[in-house]
Amino acid sequence: MRDGRRWVGVLVLGGVVVASGCGSSANSGGSGGSGGLQGFGGHRGTGGGAASGVGGAAATGVGGGPGGAAGVGGVGGGATGVGAGGGAGATGVGGGAGGAGGGAGAGGAAIGTGGTGAGGAMAGSSGSGCLVPSTSGAWAEIAARPGDTGLTISDSLALGPDDLLFAGTSAPGASGNQLRVVHWSHGCWSEELSMPIDATATRASVHGVGPGDLWAVGGQLILHDTGQGWMPLDDGWRSKIQLTPRKSDAPALPTFVRVRAAGASDVWINEVENIVHWTAGSWTGYNFDSPTYSQSGVAFDFTDIWIDGPDNIWVAGGSDVVGDTYDPAYLRQFDGASWTSFTPAVYDILSLWRSGATLWMATVPQPPPGGSLVPYITGATSFPTPVSIAGVPATSEPPFLETLWGRADNDIWSAGSDVAHFDGVSWSLETDVPSAARSATGDGTNTFVGGDPNAVWLVTPGPRFFRKAFGP
Repeated sequence: MRDGRRWVGVLVLGGVVVASGCGSSANSGGSGGSGGLQGFGGHRGTGGGAASGVGGAAATGVGGGPGGAAGVGGVGGGATGVGAGGGAGATGVGGGAGGAGGGAGAGGAAIGTGGTGAGGAMAGSSGSGCLVPSTSGAWAEIAARPGDTGLTISDSLALGPDDLLFAGTSAPGASGNQLRVVHWSHGCWSEELSMPIDATATRASVHGVGPGDLWAVGGQLILHDTGQGWMPLDDGWRSKIQLTPRKSDAPALPTFVRVRAAGASDVWINEVENIVHWTAGSWTGYNFDSPTYSQSGVAFDFTDIWIDGPDNIWVAGGSDVVGDTYDPAYLRQFDGASWTSFTPAVYDILSLWRSGATLWMATVPQPPPGGSLVPYITGATSFPTPVSIAGVPATSEPPFLETLWGRADNDIWSAGSDVAHFDGVSWSLETDVPSAARSATGDGTNTFVGGDPNAVWLVTPGPRFFRKAFGP
């Protein structure tokens, strides 16, 4: 179940106030549930809130800021699926009036939030007096939750503005490894999911079509949350995958690395060397390895999934060709009936992101003057070479960029050993990123990029979370 555990921490970094979590005070009525997103019911209220999502009054504001906004009425918690509106925010310490009460949430409505109280520097946020950094255009560090040391983030999902889930593994490659999902919502951290997984699992993934229809994978786990807590899906997938032959560097056990939902009850999942599809309660599996692999032929691994529609699925990864030092990457498209395979002139494809007619691929860097980022124009019969990135000398080793995330066709980010940005015309290195986001050793796994409609996020080892809000 989603819990109401909260904590408070405010850092000052270079004069920038950084909100990092919050705590529901003893006199708070508990947080109201968030309103519906994209036509789906929201979360139930936490703390003192009832199961129907009735919002409580917000906690007192911090440091002269306004009181937090009132809890927003939850959706989908009660029998009627409509939550009541929250009460007004409390008066901020040394400041003016608290934020206004949030309106009642309704399925499909945007998430309601309270207004900013007079005299405060921070915006009110829904439910509990959480603080969101208000400075736009500058990187602010958001301190991780206590106890999250060692968490390695490999995926994220925006549930709405300033409302994200981050998925990762807590001890990849070691005993005690766990599939973890943490939730940052309007300034507050909470733990969404923590489940033991195989030590060999190094990646986790989270996706969904709304707060009431979420999926998480890691190790041999496939978990589904319909708003009543995370539950394992049936093991019908086991009979649909192939574990032999298998690449020598692949885990012997089934290991899921990516999940993407095309719609309700329509989910695609990458296992290291298999693709599985769950729809209408049944499983289908796909494996493209040569039956003779280990003596001859080729085996494939799968990393990322991009969904343009229920009958337009893209899956990418790499290969191992027996007896050949050149192991090309592969991009596969499923049209609802069959697969088409494309072979770009690159090695492993690590992530995908759509920008209009262009499907961007983050790949293993090609030698200078090559790079990590390759555009594929849908329908093209050939692949272009990697694009240049402004700020990288033509004779220098290009940065190793593994992850992609975008807010619009002219606002796409890629991160790994460094951070680059696409403005719709060209890519350039970002000059103002925190030093932790740059790897002195060229480690492509150093920095993960994700975001929501309000901000772009970078996550570096530690973990350390950095957020840059977009301007008005």
